[in-house]
Amino acid sequence: MEPLIIDYYNEYPQFVKVIDNLNDELSIIQNKYETLKLENNYVKNYHKYLIPYRVCDNIYEYKAQRLSIELNMKYAIMNLLEDDENGIEAICNLDTISDDITINKLKRGLFITQYREYSIIGKIINILNDYTYKINKKWCKNRIHTSFNGLMMLDKTYESYDDMIIDIMHYIMNYDTQCLPEKYNELCHKITFEPNKNGEYFPNNCNTDLSSLLNYMKCSKCNNLHNEDKNKNICYICSQDKKN
Repeated sequence: MEPLIIDYYNEYPQFVKVIDNLNDELSIIQNKYETLKLENNYVKNYHKYLIPYRVCDNIYEYKAQRLSIELNMKYAIMNLLEDDENGIEAICNLDTISDDITINKLKRGLFITQYREYSIIGKIINILNDYTYKINKKWCKNRIHTSFNGLMMLDKTYESYDDMIIDIMHYIMNYDTQCLPEKYNELCHKITFEPNKNGEYFPNNCNTDLSSLLNYMKCSKCNNLHNEDKNKNICYICSQDKKN
C-alpha cells in the first residue's frame, strides 16, 4: 500500500491498523464459527435423547393424550406386528436355519429385512413419531432401536408368535422398568428436563411406560411437571403438603 500523509504523524502506518482491525474481525468470526460447531455437535450427538413430551393444559387433555398412546398407538403397532404378509411371523419365516420360534430367529429375520424401503422397525418409528407430533424423530428412532436391542439380548424360545409379539410390545411400551438400560434413561432424563432450584429433577422417573413418559401437566401450585392424573392439576408432593 502507498504511504499516506497521516502516516508521518503516527507511530505505525495506517494500513497496519487496518490489518489489525481485519484480524480482530476474523478472530470474532472464527470464535462464532467454533461456537456454532460446538452447538451443532451437541444437537447431533444429544438431540436423540431429547424426549418429545407434551405438556397438557388440563386433566381432560392429559387423559385423552394418555389414552391415545395406550390404545391408539399401541394397536397401530400391534396391527403392524400381526400383519400376515409383513409382520413378525413373516419376517421370522425368512430365516430357515431353525423352525423354533426364538429371539435369534427374529434377529436374523430383522437383519434380512433391514434394508427394505419400509422395514417394520422403520414403520414403528414412524408411528411413534406421528403420535409424538413429529417433534423429534431422532429420539423415536433411538428409542425403538434401544427397545429392540434390549429384546435381542434375551435367550428365549416362544410357544407361538403371539407370545413373541407380546414381548416386543412389552419392550416398546416399556411396561417394565427393567426393559431399557438405566444409563439410557438417565441420559434422556437429564438432557430433557431442567432441575429445580434445589437441583432435583421433576418428574423423577424417566424409566416408565410411554404413556406416562410422553405426557405431563404443570402443577398449579409449584409449576413443576407431573403425571399423577388422580390428583388433577396438583402434583403428588403438593397434594401431600396440602394434607399436612
